[in-house]
Amino acid sequence: MESLNYKFAQSYYDPNLFKSDAPAWVLYDIFKKYKKDSLGDDYLRNIKGDSYKYTILKKEIKIDPVFVESKEKKSNKYFTNPFENWGPQAKAKEIM
Repeated sequence: MESLNYKFAQSYYDPNLFKSDAPAWVLYDIFKKYKKDSLGDDYLRNIKGDSYKYTILKKEIKIDPVFVESKEKKSNKYFTNPFENWGPQAKAKEIM
């Protein structure tokens, strides 16, 4: 995404979700390019011809994304619990 000058970041809500300021057609082109690169010319083999998936994947790719892994050190946004049952505990009890 950085090679296309769009922002792309992991969501704070879930580590499997991402957010971006790229328009939908750019995301479609990225997925199409990845699928074409990984499967070759036979990338439409499991998709029915009358489905919306086929319609999207059949359109011409307008951009050329560059797939490279980032060399920068990634920091973990989601830390593991330091010990079992870590977190809010029961309300403090009055001691007499």
